[in-house]
Amino acid sequence: MIRIARLLLLLGSLVLLAVAQGPQLQTTNSIVTGAEHDVNGKKVEVFYGVPYAKPPIGMYRFGLAGMPSTKPSHQIDGTVKPPACWQLNSTDLDGLREPIPVTEMSEDCLYLNIWRPKTTPGIKKKIMVWIHGGGFMTGSAVLDAYEGSELAAREDVILITIAYRLAALGFMYVDGLMQGNFGLFDQFIALTWINMNAGNIGGTKGDITIFGQGAGAASVGFHLLFQTSKSLFSTAIMQSGSPFAPWATMGKTKATARTTQMVESLGCKGPFDVMKLYNCLRPLSAQELNDALAQIKHDRFELPIAPIIDRFLFRNDPRDTLKNGAAKLTSVIIGVNKNEGILAGVSGFKEELALEKKGKLSKKKEFRTMILSIAHNDTTLQTKLMKQYHREHVMKNRRLEIVDASIGDLLYKCPMLDFAREYTKQGGKVYMYSFEERFKSNPSPEWMGVPHGSEVEVAFGATMKDNSASSSDDKASTQMLMALWTSLAKTGKPSFLGIGWPLFTLQDEEYLEIGGGGMSTENHLRQKTCALWHAFEESNP
Repeated sequence: MIRIARLLLLLGSLVLLAVAQGPQLQTTNSIVTGAEHDVNGKKVEVFYGVPYAKPPIGMYRFGLAGMPSTKPSHQIDGTVKPPACWQLNSTDLDGLREPIPVTEMSEDCLYLNIWRPKTTPGIKKKIMVWIHGGGFMTGSAVLDAYEGSELAAREDVILITIAYRLAALGFMYVDGLMQGNFGLFDQFIALTWINMNAGNIGGTKGDITIFGQGAGAASVGFHLLFQTSKSLFSTAIMQSGSPFAPWATMGKTKATARTTQMVESLGCKGPFDVMKLYNCLRPLSAQELNDALAQIKHDRFELPIAPIIDRFLFRNDPRDTLKNGAAKLTSVIIGVNKNEGILAGVSGFKEELALEKKGKLSKKKEFRTMILSIAHNDTTLQTKLMKQYHREHVMKNRRLEIVDASIGDLLYKCPMLDFAREYTKQGGKVYMYSFEERFKSNPSPEWMGVPHGSEVEVAFGATMKDNSASSSDDKASTQMLMALWTSLAKTGKPSFLGIGWPLFTLQDEEYLEIGGGGMSTENHLRQKTCALWHAFEESNP
């Protein structure tokens, strides 16, 4: 028994020694020991699970997370990926592969992950901070798609991915009783921590590019508008998500009603005061809270709960904030994918667009009913949309294309275009794109084309990996996209091999079409159809 105990002690010591021999990162609240990755002959230092805030548990569960309280000598094993924040069960349909199914979840989840090129001490690198998507309801900072070694090694930048509270624990709100927007506050705290530690990480305070996709892109847009965030970054990239999107924010009255309905379904009976509400909620598990949230009925393309205009982070409605000249004006890449609406369509019309049908819409009545639903049950708008979209789509599968285009315009393309126009009008520099290339490694069925999220694996360089199924053309396009994104971080102006990207102007509305292994300059993305949507929104505020 004594020999076995000694052997176990020796093995434990060897494990600790192996960890200790990895690269180390000294932060204001810990010493993190990470690992080294080899990418194409270049070394990348990786640090997982770096805490940027106090765990949002106990008295902090329904409140704002503070800075970590541990001492600088606190030791952390940065070789283990942290758990994801608690969230709704994935609504992805069977047959659509996630980059990694989110399995391990915890309320103690406010961590970030760092990939930095191994380099001579004292040489500063540009920092890029990724805010993941998932509709504020799902997602993780450590999905395989966000593995940062390729981007860090090939483009010589420091990449950081941040986790933030999601779903019930991230966005529950009761007017006057529960503040809400906890997930957005988490992002703000993460950016603050990164700036405090920028020198330790290998970069420069304030010289930081924030980028994100979907809800992460909407979040990037929010930080451009938040007065509290202005000094925390220099440039930004918004991939398929806008603060102006109909799903990006929710009114206080609706959010209060939905949160109240949710908590009452769990046995918490009103009327509430602060103590009564919190005392009832604290014993409930994260699983119970999110299960109750999942039962909330909502419109087809709406979230059960979302960020609210709280008058603290948001001083005003996002559109009004930008129009009033209160935004941070800088250089911003803004763009969308070719088939933005198809995934939301398949999720929203589960019977009509069941995966086994492979996008075939044979019944005219069924198709018209779908367009009416997308048009908010307004028959006048339905007629106008049908007329305009039929002009654009004349192929055999045009019904599927029209459903995809109408949803994509409503949820993504027109809100992105509206933001680009107003941001340009206020004096910001916008570089707009449309990503139109389907890669061989794309996990979605081929009939879906280039859906929401397709560009993520390209931006992170996943298609450059040795085990990737990508073609040589795919890899060439990946190098181009990575260079465009990182050149914004390095110079404030995106370019590739000396070829510049034309600024978006109000007169010509130039944008870069990325596809077919190259790029070309086009004008007036979705101009006519977005004019229809804009006119409808103006008459139905």
